[in-house]
Formats: sequence, structure tokens, C-alpha cells
Amino acid sequence: MQVVESTWSFLFDADAAQAFRTREQLLKELEDPGTVLAGGHFAGNVFGRVLPPASRPAWASIGRV
Repeated sequence: MQVVESTWSFLFDADAAQAFRTREQLLKELEDPGTVLAGGHFAGNVFGRVLPPASRPAWASIGRV
């Protein structure tokens, strides 16, 4: 969820502002079209990539496991 809602804080974010900055930096790095990720919490559609934001980042599945 924090791919599309990077401003949302998580219970275990000890420093919410730093966590947000870290997520933003990581998402920016992951926008490279050649980068494929494995999201362990995405049932069935594990592999995908982070799409550059039109208005916000998005997850694009590239197949089923």
C-alpha cells in the first residue's frame, strides 16, 4: 500500500518523517524500467515493477507465480 500511498505512516515507523523520505527515495530508484521486484505480500502476482508517477507511484504486476 505504501507504494501508492508513501505518505502513510506504519506502526513500526519509529521516525515517520524519515520513513517517508526513505520510501520516496527508494521508489524513485525503483522506477527504472529494467528493475523487476518480488513483492512477498502480493498473493499470486508477486513479480512487478514500480511505475513512474502520473500523479503517484503504482505497482504493475508482470505475472503470476
